[in-house]
Amino acid sequence: MAAAIACAYSDGHISVANRVVRNSKNYWMGPMAHEYAHQIQFNIYDALMASSTQASLFGTGNPGLENLADCMAKVRVPSWRGPYLPECTGDQLAFASRVWNGSA
Repeated sequence: MAAAIACAYSDGHISVANRVVRNSKNYWMGPMAHEYAHQIQFNIYDALMASSTQASLFGTGNPGLENLADCMAKVRVPSWRGPYLPECTGDQLAFASRVWNGSA
């Protein structure tokens, strides 16, 4: 299994592998938007876990949050094809946009 290129932590920091920052902006914007999306998720974690919309659109638990982070990143970086959910539906993108604004 390959090591993660970036990781978000609930204490508010994101770690990034050197190979990410040595690449072009087009390479690192998607992973950074994905990891920043997790920072937003940490702020509304309880609401996301209680959301039936979150569960139906993305799944539950950590896999669901990874799927949501991919769609949240796609809202900010349309060319992003995330590793967890490479394509997002219109409903998923609409929900992801709301989560960027702090609501589940």
